[in-house]
Formats: sequence, C-alpha cells, structure tokens
Amino acid sequence: MSTKHYMHFHNYAQSKRMEYSMDTESLTIHGEMIWRATITVGASNFHGEGRTKQAAKDAAGKAALLAHGVDPDASQSASRSQDDSEPLRKRWYMHAHNHVRNSGRIIETITESSGPSHAEVWEVKLRVGDDVHYGRGRRRQEAKDEAGKALLVAEGVDLDALSY
Repeated sequence: MSTKHYMHFHNYAQSKRMEYSMDTESLTIHGEMIWRATITVGASNFHGEGRTKQAAKDAAGKAALLAHGVDPDASQSASRSQDDSEPLRKRWYMHAHNHVRNSGRIIETITESSGPSHAEVWEVKLRVGDDVHYGRGRRRQEAKDEAGKALLVAEGVDLDALSY
C-alpha cells in the first residue's frame, strides 16, 4: 500500500509557500540495501528510512507533516484551511486533447523538466499540425493545463462553457 506522505508534505509545503530540500542516500547494512531520506525545512531535519527510495521519502514526509501539526493520514484537501482554498482547477489539457481528437486531428504532447528535483520546472508543448502551444509550471499537470488553455484560446473555444 502506498501512503504518499511525501507528496502530501510537498503539496502542504507549496500551499504554505514553504521552502524545503530533500536528500536521499542508499546504504548497505548487514548486506541489505536501505534508503534514507532527509527533508530539511529551515534548521529542522526530518528523517525516514525504507527498503525503497519512495518508502524512505514517505517516512520523512510523514515525520515532517507530524512536526507541522498536519495529520498525515487525512486527505490532502483537508489540510488546507478555508483561507487557503482555491477554486477547482479546470482540466484544460483534457479539454484541449478531446477538442483536437474530436475534430479528427492529431495532438502531440512534448513534456520536459529542468532544475533540481525539489524545484523542478515543467515545460509542455502541444503540437497540432504546424501550431505549437506552450505551458510552464512547477508541476507537470499545471504546465499541461496551461498549454491546453493556450490551445483552446487559439482555437476560439469558449472556456466558460467547458465543465470541470
């Protein structure tokens, strides 16, 4: 069972505009490989260990969530306060993809990332024929949605008429 505590912490940190770093290392102890992960927030370090890199990151994420007073087993949306709430995200990429395919054309998605893993920047290009539409964001889906929105605007689609 995957707990995804690290992603829960990552999303929490982003919602609070909190900067952090993540370090991982593999060790061999008594012939068995163990992963260690450390999340650093300011002067505080939160450690986790596991048989896989992801398990170690999740253990460190759980420790960081607990230290920040967040229930690691609560849903991620529950960790947002009313003041931090944001409107539901339109799925522009999905709408753009369906719009192009329904018109019988082919859409090509090119996704690239740059920067360190704790501060990746994603760039997405949607190519339809000779037209290219760009998106950029801290998360891959954010970049895809930005590119999808650009495509829909260029195609003259009424964005307000689209459902979530």
